[in-house]
Amino acid sequence: FFIGAHFMSGFVVCLGETLFDSTPAGIFLGGAPGNVAVHLSQLGAKVEFASRVGDDLLGREARRRLSSYGVGVSLLQSETTPPRSGGGGGAGDGPGGCETGFVLCEIAPNGDATYTFNEPAAWDVLAAEPALLSAVAAARCVVHGSLALRAPVTRSTLVSVVGAAKRRVFDVNLRPPHVDEPAIASAAAGAWLIKLNDDELPELARMLGLEAGAVGDDAAERASAAQLATATGAAAVCVTRGAKGAALWVAGGEGEGEWSQHSGFAAAVDARDTIGAGDSFLASLILSLLPDEPASPGVRHELDATDALARACAIGAFVASMPGATPKHDADAIERIRAFAP
Repeated sequence: FFIGAHFMSGFVVCLGETLFDSTPAGIFLGGAPGNVAVHLSQLGAKVEFASRVGDDLLGREARRRLSSYGVGVSLLQSETTPPRSGGGGGAGDGPGGCETGFVLCEIAPNGDATYTFNEPAAWDVLAAEPALLSAVAAARCVVHGSLALRAPVTRSTLVSVVGAAKRRVFDVNLRPPHVDEPAIASAAAGAWLIKLNDDELPELARMLGLEAGAVGDDAAERASAAQLATATGAAAVCVTRGAKGAALWVAGGEGEGEWSQHSGFAAAVDARDTIGAGDSFLASLILSLLPDEPASPGVRHELDATDALARACAIGAFVASMPGATPKHDADAIERIRAFAP
């Protein structure tokens, strides 16, 4: 589809939840950071995935499937004690043989999904191992989301290692009741790229004490994205709009910047479920934005933001038309979507 030649050298670390999505169509490997890793790999990037799985069949299957996509799993930790029985503390209070993550997904007629997560899960107790810190420090980019902040052990690990990252992508996924507002606001600060949807934009703005504009109002979204970039120091803020496409604010300094939009390709596909569509979108966008210069704090100099959004929307539409979060890419199908003219 496009990107491997531009990526050239280096690697990306994705870290956070590993889980399986149980949908009406079957059980699929999922979890936003892992999904992003799989799509990055399919787009030609070298990727290492840092997470934790249980000492169980699903954990071994997650490792096998990730490897089959070319994702590095040397940072994928495993629980070594038997699963707990009965109750106990909250999610990720400490080690204790947690099982691999599992989530029940309910799919609405329009393809949108709602989620019920098992807890505690193995990804709630990701350990800050030396190999993880070294990989984060060496990577061109580190990707993590907000859901992994739900539990104290993994939250502490994220806080302790992501500060070493050259660039950090913060993928906002607000999944009540797993929303720790202070931790999310803190994680947004210092991110290189923040990606969130149009419902989450005013929520994150509120968490940061910024003015929250109306959902669906383009001028309000532009103003909120610009304020968010200024408040956090982000080089770019991406607002996804589901079937209506996405918009991107690229900061230019002193509150100025460029606002680009794409209306998406919803009319080009029959959406089966939206799980993983935003993750594939993000993978494509990351590789479009990454600068060639390792030390550059901004985005790629020759960036065509509208084209980057078109590429990302096309792959997101393709994934929405397929079952599961990480279907094998069909370059011809994605290009046909991108060429679609309503």
